[in-house]
Amino acid sequence: IEYGEGTLTDLTCLSELTGLKELRLYAQPMENLNGIQALLELETLEIRYCYALSDASAAFALPNLRELDLRYTGIESIQGVQNLFSLRRLSISNTQVADLSPLAAGDFSAAEEEGGFALSAEELLNCEDFSPLSSIHRYSELNLGNDASDLWVNSIHDAEITWFCAYGSFGDPNDLTLLLADHPELE
Repeated sequence: IEYGEGTLTDLTCLSELTGLKELRLYAQPMENLNGIQALLELETLEIRYCYALSDASAAFALPNLRELDLRYTGIESIQGVQNLFSLRRLSISNTQVADLSPLAAGDFSAAEEEGGFALSAEELLNCEDFSPLSSIHRYSELNLGNDASDLWVNSIHDAEITWFCAYGSFGDPNDLTLLLADHPELE
């Protein structure tokens, strides 16, 4: 199901769609995702431009979720993402997330065995500790960005990265040199 700009504030109306595999909601005024917990077959959840959304905890109870996109929302926490053992792709760019530690608590080895975990985490302006990124050893895609490359460059030092994109600029040009030295596959 794809539902564009609208007035959806309560997702309990979707709870009967228990076989649903994909749900994409854009520009909705909802504040939370309550009501999707019954969608146990959901594999893709894309919630974008829902600026009022501050609580995504209901998504972290979906055992078959493979892709979770929360870009351009007001979420502040990804606590619970560590419970999503099927997760292969996480997009939290342009959110209010400040704590990435749930990534360190997660087991994303299944994603790593299938080519790597895909993470989009650009413009996390409230985040000052990117060290949890070091717990993921293989990235199929890694999107990072803000001008403080010194916050994350050492956290991906030992990771295998297939595709990398850094938005903004490197705060210190030596960070780019270090990144390329650690990852010759990116040149």
